[in-house]
Amino acid sequence: MTTSSPSGWIGVDLDGTLAHYDPDRGIHHIGKPIEPMVFRIKQWLEAGVEVRIFTARASEEDLIPPVQTWLKQQGLPALAVTNQKDFDLLQLWDDRVIQLETNTAELLTPKQHITLDVSGWVGVELDGTLAQIDPLGASREVIGDAISKMRMRVQQWIMVGMDVRLFTARAADRKNIPALKAWLKENYLEGMKITCEKDFAMSQFWDDVGVHVISNTGEVTGRVNRLIPARKYA
Repeated sequence: MTTSSPSGWIGVDLDGTLAHYDPDRGIHHIGKPIEPMVFRIKQWLEAGVEVRIFTARASEEDLIPPVQTWLKQQGLPALAVTNQKDFDLLQLWDDRVIQLETNTAELLTPKQHITLDVSGWVGVELDGTLAQIDPLGASREVIGDAISKMRMRVQQWIMVGMDVRLFTARAADRKNIPALKAWLKENYLEGMKITCEKDFAMSQFWDDVGVHVISNTGEVTGRVNRLIPARKYA
């Protein structure tokens, strides 16, 4: 793998990605560490890149301190714990992500790891997944043309009653919401909610900066070309 200059942060899911997840133990239990992911985090930190724990637990303030205590027990530093995407996000490692090739909507996560039998909502990234982006970096002021293949997927999901939401860093700034709503309406997707936050009801998200990790193994199914990925936004 090649490296690039660190600028931004890498998000790592907790339950099922960094820590073994047992749904029968409840949200107050954090399982044993998954060593391949612990090793990856230490590599990123040694290379000077920021790592944050990207978890639905951060949607409830009282669930954050136990995560930080758990990290300390694993010999990891006090990493930030968040559930929000922003423009500095470089990559997301998660067992709920479906990885797509940027600007094509071609699947990088093998089909055997994809199910649409979801119990909550499905998040879909905008830039590079649902809308074209400049390969040199997405403009924060301009939203590209819709990627037909992904737009058709989303329209089909909405038609069968699925809760599909636009899951984008742009939503972290509320002044971007009107433009996002206008783009969705223009592309016949106005039924979608808009968010930048992961919560416990998120069942799956489709993203070109996501890396699909098989639950409780640390094994990657998609494509990882760099230790430190390039920035998405210019």
